[in-house]
Formats: sequence, structure tokens, C-alpha cells
Amino acid sequence: MDKLLFGTAGVPHSAKGRSTRTGIERIAELGLGCMEVEFVRGVKMGMESAHAVGEAASNLGIRLSAHGPYWINLNSKEAPKVAASRDYILQTARAASAFKGRNITFHAAF
Repeated sequence: MDKLLFGTAGVPHSAKGRSTRTGIERIAELGLGCMEVEFVRGVKMGMESAHAVGEAASNLGIRLSAHGPYWINLNSKEAPKVAASRDYILQTARAASAFKGRNITFHAAF
């Protein structure tokens, strides 16, 4: 990377709509270079949409990352919660991969 990128966590409040695509468009209008796609309440983006989001970001020169759901807890004493948490991380990674995101963020425990 040849420069430091600045962007928002999620769709900017000043975007014309609340979709990831309108967020990307607003990021470009603002002259920013990246945006974090927030999956904090669950990964609710299909692969077809993720590919379209990635194409829009690429066309506008915007880099994307993703934030996983808030309820991830890899420190739970309950094995099903740890297994579900791993699944949420993988869901986030799959969506990010589909839109060519370079990294994902998640809170490992609470």
C-alpha cells in the first residue's frame, strides 16, 4: 500500500440511502479511500450482492473491510456458543472474500 486510507465504519450518515452500495458511492464523493462493511447484527448479505458490492467498490477505487457480529464469544464455557461464534467469523470472512475485502474485524469475547 502506498498511502494511508481513511474511511467510515458503515454507511456514512450523509449517504443518499442506507445500502452498502450507496455508502461506497458516498465514500468516493467524500474523497475517502475505504469503508468497513458492518455485519454487527449478523451477516445478511448474499454472495451475489457481495460480488456486486465488490465490483462497485473496485470501480470507484474504494477498499473494503468487514466487521463481524457483536455476539461472537470465543471465550464461552458453552461449546455451542463457541461453535456458533466460529461460524459467524467464517460467514463474515466468506462475505468479505466475495467483495474482495482485505480484512475482517471482530471482538473475540466479552
